[in-house]
Amino acid sequence: MINCIIIDDEQHAIDLLTHHIEKTPFLNLVYATTEPLEALQLLNQQKIDLIF
Repeated sequence: MINCIIIDDEQHAIDLLTHHIEKTPFLNLVYATTEPLEALQLLNQQKIDLIF
């Protein structure tokens, strides 16, 4: 399982990526945000393999 997060300033892009990630069995979406500082905190707390 590949843990991933999405960081984007446009919510519709996050929604589209989330849709595709949910259909990919080996991807686990841990978090999605429009706030990069929130993502940075998460990266310090959890093991993330892939960032979109």
